[in-house]
Amino acid sequence: MEVAANLKVRPAVRGDISQLDELISRGHLVHRHMDWRAPLEWIDYSPFFVLEKNGVIISVMACPPDPTSIGWIRVFGIDASISVGIAWENLWQAIKPVLPSFSISRVAVITMGQWFHEILENSDFTYHQDIIVLNWDYDKSIVNDSDSDLPMRKMNESDLPLVENLDGLAFEPIWQNSTASLSKAFKMAAYSTVITQGKDIIAYQVSTQNLMGGHLARLAVHPEYQGRGIGKALVIDLMRKLGAKGAQRITVNTQSDNPASLALYRTLGFEATGEKYPVYVYDAKP
Repeated sequence: MEVAANLKVRPAVRGDISQLDELISRGHLVHRHMDWRAPLEWIDYSPFFVLEKNGVIISVMACPPDPTSIGWIRVFGIDASISVGIAWENLWQAIKPVLPSFSISRVAVITMGQWFHEILENSDFTYHQDIIVLNWDYDKSIVNDSDSDLPMRKMNESDLPLVENLDGLAFEPIWQNSTASLSKAFKMAAYSTVITQGKDIIAYQVSTQNLMGGHLARLAVHPEYQGRGIGKALVIDLMRKLGAKGAQRITVNTQSDNPASLALYRTLGFEATGEKYPVYVYDAKP
């Protein structure tokens, strides 16, 4: 770690937004988390640190918790004036000791660049799993599959607390969503649906739309109802909805070590694109 009088690590403040926007937009190397919120939307949440050289911000790192106890690295940006290794060491070594004060027990990161992959391979992070990308090209035979009689309807904003509860049951902690994140996802979604059982929500999906079709951003089924075709019904309904709007393809990301998810998508004709993004985690000491 470089120790120099002209390097300073400190928490980011709102007055840094202009410099940070420039760094994140045009930085030499920038990691952005796959998130419903842009990096600077986290400026009021901690830990969110900057590295200055002679008063100029040359690097930034933020990993505020969401949901509680999980701190995804939302952004790590580096200016060309400093090496990646020195920027990482200064920022990470400043953030690591304060994690318990923000109730963060685990920090996670999805690596999308070889430069960051190499940093994590040589750090105190450990490999957790891969995120893989699957693609479905429009297939009329699947879209016209038999109708489902499941009680499916569009998601309402008032459903979000129940959806968050379902998220907590269906996913391991690092993949759970808070109500705030789900609210953001709901507002940005092109199509979102739920399946109910009495007053309970037992499954949901949230999807976005793009020029070629759509992206299935989130699909969850209550553990007690898995294996009954509920997830399949939600995806086929999505295929029909986007197909009616001219969609040519739908993409989805899933974990490489989730056989149930992979089996569902492959049954529906999704194929792996070959893209994969390693996930690394750091378990904070209490």
